[in-house]
Amino acid sequence: MRHSVPRQTLILSEAVSTHFASAGRTVVGFARVLNGTIDELRLYNQALTQSQIQSEMNTPIGAAAAVRPSIATQPQSQSVTAGQTATFSVTATGTAPLAYQWQKNGVAISVATSTSYTTPATTTSDNGTQFTVAVSNSQGSVTSNAATLSVGTTTLVAPAITTQPSSKSILVGQTAAFQVGASGTGPLSYQWRKNGTAISGATAASYTTPAATTTDNGAQFTAVVSNTAGSVTSSAATLTVNAATASLTVSPTSLSFGNIDTNGSSTLGVTLKTPALPTFPFRASVLRARASAPATCLPARFWLPDNPQP
Repeated sequence: MRHSVPRQTLILSEAVSTHFASAGRTVVGFARVLNGTIDELRLYNQALTQSQIQSEMNTPIGAAAAVRPSIATQPQSQSVTAGQTATFSVTATGTAPLAYQWQKNGVAISVATSTSYTTPATTTSDNGTQFTVAVSNSQGSVTSNAATLSVGTTTLVAPAITTQPSSKSILVGQTAAFQVGASGTGPLSYQWRKNGTAISGATAASYTTPAATTTDNGAQFTAVVSNTAGSVTSSAATLTVNAATASLTVSPTSLSFGNIDTNGSSTLGVTLKTPALPTFPFRASVLRARASAPATCLPARFWLPDNPQP
């Protein structure tokens, strides 16, 4: 139970000095009489600094004792390739707030004050560097084990074209697919170009054009392949776009006009079909025929129904 008297703190004497702190006064010795009730007794095995005494006086009676930091998970050593970064992390327990300070070979790293630290891009001179972290609170501090950074080297190979894109020939309305093969240290990046201009979104080893028009005829397609060691441009592949053609089928395949007067004419229906175009009905007219003889339908003319008859 808390009492209304001013707070009293007792620390035991000559081997452990006795101090009575009341209303800002300090009394030392055995023969002193304390008037009032002691709220709390705390024993220390060391002399307290003024700030520690003030911290103790500010700590509410009955509050849990502050706990010094302790490393729960040590930072782990890392291995990277030159140019890469390395990340170290630590887990600590203790009374909050906990403060962190990372060190490189024993020297504090500016603004490295969180539970993890990521290095800048490494160089071979960073190989063997040791990283530690000091964790502190109002009760003290603790330093982690050292984590070692190993930095290796690799020989970067610039890209080279192993398979050049091939030229394509298509009809109007069709698409064309171009492909390129390349070697080199990964990752490799690709950029296709049409007549020297980069094509938006064309960043894979293959590229398929939209439906072609006659304006695409003769277009030149190249691929630029790059990595951190350099870049290379493929040979140009030419796109040839031909006008659409269609094979026609005739139905019926022969016509018989019967007997026609000399210099007369006769008309019969005929249908021409093509897979690429709609079916159109045509008319065939005999322009000349021999008297009293079956007409051979030759010569004859054909025209679309919507066209006027010649």
